[in-house]
Amino acid sequence: MFKLNSEQLIDVNTNKNIAEKPRLLHVLVGAGRGGVERDALVLMERLLTVRHDAFVLGPDGPMTSDWKDSGAVVHIARQTSRWPLQISPCLKKYLERLKANQRLPDAAIVWHGMPKLPQILHLLSAYGIRTAIHGGNPAIGLSRLTDWVYCMLHRLYPPKGELPNYICCSKHVADSFHRSRYLRRFPTEVVPNGIEWPQAPADVKSVRTDKPFTIGMTARLSRIKDHATLLQAFAELRESLAHNGSQKSVRLELIGDGDQRGVLVQLCEDLNLNDSVRFVGEVDDVYGAMAEWDLFAYATTKHEGLGNAVSEAMAFGLPCVLTDVGPIRDFFDLRPDGPSVRLVPPFDSTAMASSLSELITDQAARFRLALAGQDLARERFHPDHYSRAYAELLGLPTGA
Repeated sequence: MFKLNSEQLIDVNTNKNIAEKPRLLHVLVGAGRGGVERDALVLMERLLTVRHDAFVLGPDGPMTSDWKDSGAVVHIARQTSRWPLQISPCLKKYLERLKANQRLPDAAIVWHGMPKLPQILHLLSAYGIRTAIHGGNPAIGLSRLTDWVYCMLHRLYPPKGELPNYICCSKHVADSFHRSRYLRRFPTEVVPNGIEWPQAPADVKSVRTDKPFTIGMTARLSRIKDHATLLQAFAELRESLAHNGSQKSVRLELIGDGDQRGVLVQLCEDLNLNDSVRFVGEVDDVYGAMAEWDLFAYATTKHEGLGNAVSEAMAFGLPCVLTDVGPIRDFFDLRPDGPSVRLVPPFDSTAMASSLSELITDQAARFRLALAGQDLARERFHPDHYSRAYAELLGLPTGA
């Protein structure tokens, strides 16, 4: 049962000035280690001109401790009701408590994936809270039934005043909204997701010969991604190296977890890859894991929103081979003096295997891609750019 800790309403986390700062409310579905939850963390860590409060509708999770470490106050509602017509009673109670204490948020971000988005927007607007919505995935997979339900709920619970901005992480996401009768009504802005910037990027000039050449991918093991094509490509790569008489030892590491893990583990067995593929699972230190890699691969589908892991790999200094879909080309192949990544067609394991093979044997090409990728990541995905853009769109101080 939801219980608000009244002390947290006045907690200043030992910072005497925090009570004077504007308050930014983050409304999230859960606290798992997903892309959206990490996007919220980057904003909490970088936008220091406001006090951050996180309201989690669902269960607690591993991101809660990270949010708290950033200085945010976290409220876990553990809401269990699935009835789509019900306004979130926990969120309403929480806002009533804040109103009674004259501490309503100055602004709010509703993070992508809300099953009750119309009701939540209605509720926030009723309290006069400036609101924006974060869009992390395209509307390509939105079913007609779900879209109809959203439209019906919007009519039952219309937001007061103008519709809030839908801040999309890529043009690909924003452009996909025309497919949805519900989403196409929102004004959109495109702000690329910021990433946690690496403290010690990889030395792109170093070449290690004391271990297998390691390829890595970081992503949730879900149908939105395409780990299957990468596994098939890796099998073809090993076969090609053996056929050409190469003594090069190669390894593939997959960071992340999800509902497709069992399917992918079975595919690994079917392809006889158990001795050279490692399912790492979730990790706290992504960059620490990347420090053991020589090359980054990212196989995905048209349902991809942006691919924060790609931005992280480029910022860290890893050469990248990516699927040519949606925002991948929009963001990651923009260098006027040469490509920043290698792009391969979707679901084409042979093309991916070929690109991987070429880069394994061409150190100079890896070096060029790594440098171009780092420059592009710094220009596009630095967390300071990201936090400043969100603050400006929400009418909050930027500190600049």
